Amino acid sequence: MYDFWNGLEVDQDKSSYQNKLVAYLLDLSCQDGWAAVGIIKNRMVYSIFDNRKSVLLASSFAQCLLSLKDQKNKAGQLVCPAMSEIGKETVTRLVEVSAKKNSDSSIPSTFVCQTELSDKKQPSE
Repeated sequence: MYDFWNGLEVDQDKSSYQNKLVAYLLDLSCQDGWAAVGIIKNRMVYSIFDNRKSVLLASSFAQCLLSLKDQKNKAGQLVCPAMSEIGKETVTRLVEVSAKKNSDSSIPSTFVCQTELSDKKQPSE
């Protein structure tokens, strides 16, 4: 169903790898509600991004998911439909994580906060 290794090869650059991983998890969270809840409730807090008990881009990831939760494209489709399946407790967890500072400021957030269903941004935007 999900081709994890496609585009997420081991990378010498930690920042690039972290952003590829966040983009993959964003895609997965938007496609499958069960996966979204698991990522948000269990993995974001407990080191999905590295071996330490810190999550490097968790705040950026949480902010992105929250911004996509009820967003619709020009055709009226939800751009992240699986997020409509998550409950209040999970949303609360996202809000808490989004308010925290990313644990490693040397890794900038460069992933694109949009899905396949998002309206594509024009180069000038």
